[in-house]
Amino acid sequence: MKLTAITIIFIALLFMPLHAQNEFSHQIPDARAIGYGGSAVTMTNNPAIIFWNPGGLAFTINDKAMVNMSAQSLFNYIALTKFLPPSNSFGFSLSRLKCPSDFLDVATVAYGRRVNPFMAFGANLNYGKLNYSPDDFVTASFGMLFRPAVNRYSFYQSGNSILDLFVNPALYNRFALGVMIHNVPIHNSKVDHEIRFGANFKFSEWGPTLNFGQHFHRGKNSTHLGIGFNLSRNFYFFSGITDFDINLLAMGGSIRYQKINLDVGYSPITEKVSFAFSLQLSDDPDVL
Repeated sequence: MKLTAITIIFIALLFMPLHAQNEFSHQIPDARAIGYGGSAVTMTNNPAIIFWNPGGLAFTINDKAMVNMSAQSLFNYIALTKFLPPSNSFGFSLSRLKCPSDFLDVATVAYGRRVNPFMAFGANLNYGKLNYSPDDFVTASFGMLFRPAVNRYSFYQSGNSILDLFVNPALYNRFALGVMIHNVPIHNSKVDHEIRFGANFKFSEWGPTLNFGQHFHRGKNSTHLGIGFNLSRNFYFFSGITDFDINLLAMGGSIRYQKINLDVGYSPITEKVSFAFSLQLSDDPDVL
């Protein structure tokens, strides 16, 4: 009953009217999402999921910290996630976005909860303010992520043979579907929301991962495609494209050493290189 009510509320939010966006809506805060061409709604393996889809936060099962740096504004994104077994995760982030004549600073708190092993809902609350202006805003975002999983925290038994197919080791981490309602205004009506859909599919443990994203906002819908694959155990390459425009081809790479990860991403849209340094603060669970 609770899951049905949450789903109905979430669908109702999807049909809210769309209006003009502010700069916060178009932010890409982390190097990996930049390199993937902005197709990051289902990307649960880094703390920037706080921004992209708080529903996916519940699938981020390690405590992590991340700092993103760019030529635009140096330290432009800092994030921290905390996992509380078996089903809850919290996140906090600070971001700075360079606007045409100012800087927009945004603080975000987020919460995600898995309602069963393969579905999670989440929300975040954002407070933003321009440095040289009294204008500020408060918004909320809501996300949902579906990803087949099986793990030691699988507290859900549906008794339904179709649903139980998704609690299956053969499907674990192979595909995901997500939807995000971003920037629903709470204070300051000049800020309005957008809707993002995302999906990914991984062919095998070492095979390529395909990412897809579709973002809807008035006057400027956009399509995002990305692909990534392992070049070795510790090195990962990714690339992405926006609106099928080869001139907007982005790319990047990731190097991992033990609990340390370094991402590099370049986008021709900003003509800037971004670097993201992340650190895993907790040990891996036995399974997942």
